[in-house]
Formats: sequence, structure tokens, C-alpha cells
Amino acid sequence: MMTRSVGGLLTAANQLAEQGRLEEALASYDHALELDPNSAVTVNSRGVTLIALERIEDALADFRRAFTLDPTYVEAYLNAAAALRDSGRFVGALQLANRAIALCPDSGTAWHIRAVALDWLGRDADAIDAYGKAVSFDDTIELAAGRGTFLAMYLCRWDSLATDVEKLLARVNAGHLAAAPFYLLTLPSSPAQQRAASELYSNMRFGNEVTIPLPPRQRSQKIRIGYFSPDFRTHPTSHLIAGLIEAHDRVDFEIFGFKFGSGASDTMTQRLERAFDKFIDIGALSIADAVSMVREQNIDIAVDLAGHTSKARPRLFTCRMAPIQVNYLGFPGTLGMEAIDYMIADEIVIPAEHRQYYTEKIVSLPCYQVNDSKRPHPEGAVSRRGLGLPENAFVFCGFNSAFKLTPREFDIWMRLLKNVNGSVLWLLDRAVEVAFNWQKEEVRLNLQKEAERRGISPDRLVFAPRVEVSEHLARHQAADLFLDTLTCNAHTTASDALWMGLPIITMLGDAFPGRVAASLLTAAGLPELVTRSEAEYESLALDLATHPHKLARLKQHLRQHRKSCTLFDTALFATNIETAYRKMVAIYDTGSPPEHFSI
Repeated sequence: MMTRSVGGLLTAANQLAEQGRLEEALASYDHALELDPNSAVTVNSRGVTLIALERIEDALADFRRAFTLDPTYVEAYLNAAAALRDSGRFVGALQLANRAIALCPDSGTAWHIRAVALDWLGRDADAIDAYGKAVSFDDTIELAAGRGTFLAMYLCRWDSLATDVEKLLARVNAGHLAAAPFYLLTLPSSPAQQRAASELYSNMRFGNEVTIPLPPRQRSQKIRIGYFSPDFRTHPTSHLIAGLIEAHDRVDFEIFGFKFGSGASDTMTQRLERAFDKFIDIGALSIADAVSMVREQNIDIAVDLAGHTSKARPRLFTCRMAPIQVNYLGFPGTLGMEAIDYMIADEIVIPAEHRQYYTEKIVSLPCYQVNDSKRPHPEGAVSRRGLGLPENAFVFCGFNSAFKLTPREFDIWMRLLKNVNGSVLWLLDRAVEVAFNWQKEEVRLNLQKEAERRGISPDRLVFAPRVEVSEHLARHQAADLFLDTLTCNAHTTASDALWMGLPIITMLGDAFPGRVAASLLTAAGLPELVTRSEAEYESLALDLATHPHKLARLKQHLRQHRKSCTLFDTALFATNIETAYRKMVAIYDTGSPPEHFSI
């Protein structure tokens, strides 16, 4: 009789929980436990309800009690491990995931929790293995395949890369949320695949966000522009945009900066604080409070500078903070969000025939990327010897982050080293902004191993340490030619090189991330450095490396036109984007929907 009563209470509690009647469900679980206090299933279910009520510590206590009552209860270990993972306690999450794996070695969920914990603990090699096992046992686990593949690229582990990428893209084609949108941009994915991934990610993560209707736009004397970013600090986005914020026309525009990153304030933050008419930190606010705060400022156009990158807050935009919302600069792809009206681009990164792959309407400027004409331009001789470079060798430079490198361009680079006597390849001695020195060492060792496989001595790869921005810019003068990565080009890195007079060879790719350097070179007046095939890319690089007078002419062009070319004309860019902002507002004020247009 007691068993039927407990069973009935448990069933009723589960139904109440499914209906979202959480407090009632909790009371029903408590009643069931009064009748049978040793039911691990009931205790575990109660813990799941407490998670939904955001009572994390109480939930953890229940999960621990459940697997203490039944040491073989895998679900309780998994629930506890997930709660610890989601609250940032990765050592504990790892321990419990391992216990679940010991009981159930083919649990994809357990392997995934282990992978995420290892990932956050900086144990990337182990995390790659765990992500792989998670997907092998359950290929429906969201984002696991993409993260594992990205980590392998991050460490330049290429042994199974081609197979992993093929499987990942097949999952994307099948409609699975296999990769976060940013990771897909670094892979040889098509614009259609990138749109599908972004739309799926946005719909599943933000599609059900409750949106409070936006009041009608309050027309004022000035158009109010709000720039939103977690990166208003020493960061590539800020290095590019700082001059624009200072150059904006204050007669027709009022410029707001909304910061929500956790990074410490630095000299760039201080510069931007001075540049914005108002600089507001919304980082500590909830989504609802942040949206209310922004709406109080009567912003006309909200510009998202982060997109789907780290620390971004897309939910702010799904709640509609402004009548017009724009995707710009930080994420070179569609956000797949109905709440974003426009994307700022140009006709090279997004040609007219590619507009179908973007949920935003495309605004084409002469060049999409802004630059800061006030950035440092260090002068004076640079010692190659002091940089670890041979004095008289030809120096190929590849200062892109290591996750952009693939066997595709590395094969070409190694052939160039074979064909240009004594030449070296100069790379950055870091994957991205890594927190663990051994990761830098693994990247270096993996690239040296790949060079040896291609018959090149490892000592012909020279690694440049991370230094301050001005020092980094200055050392470009020690290089002869910059070799771009193909799937995901140099972006800010390309502008750095061109600013310092270092020519870049690129290849026009299929999607936005692989078309950026072509846009920048065209705006710098060097479209002849944009190739259309790998063979042409390699041939041009070899030609320039073996004909010094041709390379000298390109460097002279960059020196002579640095201050006058479209790429580095901040004032011209400000005029162009302000013209675009005015047109967006004019379209809105007529009651018409957003539309594609060019400036």
C-alpha cells in the first residue's frame, strides 16, 4: 500500500514539475519522502526541481544523498556533476563525471561533462579526447563536436582534422546544433552552413526570450547610436574602432558606449570613456535590467560589436533595446537573429549573390572594416638578430592565431620554404590568448613536427613571443611578406601588417571570414595581391620572394599611401557609416522594413 502511495506521489510530483508548477512539485516530493525517505529516485527528482528553482546548493545536497543511498545511481552523479559544471566548480564536476563513467563507460553525457570540465581546467589534450568520446556515444549532444574540433585546431593537432571536419559539417547539414557559430567560421564551411548554424543556435538559445514591446522611437535633434561590447579594453575590436568613436559627428549624432565585459579597465578603456558622450557599464545588470537601462537612453540604433563571440550578450538584442539593431565588426557572419535588422559589410566580403545567406539586410560600405588612423606607427630600424631572425634570409610572416592554420596553407608554406633558399617562416608563439604556457609549447612542437613531415627543418620556423602592441607593430618591419590563412583570414592582423608597410598575399574565399583580407587589400590599393586559387597564391608568393624589386614596389606603395588610402581614412569611414545610419533611420521612420542598400 505504501509503495503505491509513494509511486502515486512521485508520478504526481513529476507531472507538476513538467507543468512548471515547481513549488507544488517540491511539496509532493517531500510528502513522498516522508513515506519513503530512502528512495534515491525521489531524492534525485527533488534535486532536479531545486535546480529549476535555482536552489543549487540544496539540489547538490539532494544529488549527493541520492548516490549515497544508491552508489550505482548514474543519473544522480550526472546531475550533481552538471550542477557543479554549470556553477563553475570544474574540479568537482570532473570527479563526479569520472565516477559516472566508471559505472557507465558509454554515457555520452558523462563524457561531455568531463570534456567541459577538462576544457575549463586547461587540460585541452584530455578535453579533445573526451569531446570525441562524447560524440561517439551520442552524436546529438549540442556543440560538443564543434568544440572538440576547435580545440584540436587551437593546438594545431591535425592528424584527424580532415575526418573530424567532414563529420562535423555532415552534422550541421543534418540540422544538428553541432558547433557554436564562431567555430564554424574557422572551418571550410559554406555561407549556407554558417547561416543554418547561426539560426539554429540563436533559435535554441534565445528564440523564446520574452520581449517587451518597444515604445515608438522618440525623434530628437540627434540620432543616438549605442555601441555594445565586452571588449572596450586593449582588444582588436577597440583598436579598430577607437578612432571612429572620436571622429563621429556630434552635430547630428550622440554616441553611447555600453560595456558588459569583465576585463579590467586599461588605457584603451580610458580613451574610449573620453570618446563616448556617455559610457555606461551594464555588466552587472540582469538582461531585463540592462534592457530597461538602455531603453531609458532612447537609443535609435544599437550596434552589436560582439555577435556570437566570447562574453557576448545576444539576449540583450533579442529583447529589442532599440528600434534599429545592427551586427558589425566583431563577428564576421550572420547572427541568425530576427531581432538584428542590418549587417555592415562591403561588396567583397558579402557580394550581392551572398545576401541570401544572411538574416540581416546588408549595408555595403566602400570597405567594411574601420581603422584608427591614430594608431602607433613605430619608426626606426628593427634588429632581426634581436628578434631571433636570420639577418639575410627571406622572412615569410604568418601572424594569425594558430587556430586559423590548417594543413591546406601549411603545405604551401613548406613548399615555399623549400623553394626559397634559407628562408624562414615567422609565426606567433601562442595559440590565442592562452592561459597555460604548456599550450604554447604544444602548438610550437606540433607545428615543428608538421614541418618535419614535409621535409623542412624545425629551426626554419621562428616563433615571435607576445609583446605590447607598439612593439608588435614595429617588428613587422623585420618581415618581407605576410602569408594569409585561407579559410579564416587575417582581420585586424591584416590591417596591422598593411599599416606597417608589410604586403599580404591572400586568396579570395567562399565566405565572409575568408574574404576579409581581399577587402582590406583592395581598400589599400593592392588588389593584385588577392589570388583566386591555391596555385595562384603559391605562385605569387614565390614570385615576390625571388624578385626583390617587385616586393620593394609594393612596400613603397604602402608607405606612400598609408595616410590617404581608403583603408586607413578614419574620417571618411565615419562619414560613410553615418550616412548609413541616417538612411536606416529614414527607412524606419517611413514605416518600411529594413532593406539592402549601398553607400
